[in-house]
Amino acid sequence: MYTQEQKKLINEVLEEISKNVYTLKFQAIQDFKEKHNLNEPMFEVGKCYKSERGSVVCFTGNVDEINIGGYGILSDGYYYNDNFWNKNIYTTEIPREEFNKMLLEYAEKKYPKGTKVKCLSDGKEQIVNILEFGRTQKNTIFSYEGIRAVATIFDDGKFAEIIEEVEQPTIILKVPKGSNYRVEEV
Repeated sequence: MYTQEQKKLINEVLEEISKNVYTLKFQAIQDFKEKHNLNEPMFEVGKCYKSERGSVVCFTGNVDEINIGGYGILSDGYYYNDNFWNKNIYTTEIPREEFNKMLLEYAEKKYPKGTKVKCLSDGKEQIVNILEFGRTQKNTIFSYEGIRAVATIFDDGKFAEIIEEVEQPTIILKVPKGSNYRVEEV
């Protein structure tokens, strides 16, 4: 028969063994995942990620086990802002500058010069001129007239509402039959 002190000591030893078994089990699982490259990608808020198909996303927060929150551009060129970006697809971190370049290209197509928009910052109607990222607000797209920003076009994952679109000119080229002319977009 054990004394109270011996029983207490046995319980402490068993508790310590139990803790170590849990730690060893956890470490064994982590080692296995690392060895076989099974670790889930770690996402940081504000960082940008790319899929193998070319879609890009700026991470804004976790949603659930499968999805992350964010905004970005799909490989087919559409802008998307919601919380259902599959985190198993966006595995390659990309520089913010690369993401911003793609975002600016999208904005230039969506808001050609002369488009009337509702400014995000003050709600006023403005005409789009030259689009650039802010000089101090690096993740915001503004329409500039000279050196003055006159309208906020993109901020915090949202684009300005288009009030009136600009009609794009139609270009008709007459090319002699059998010639080797080629048309390229510039």
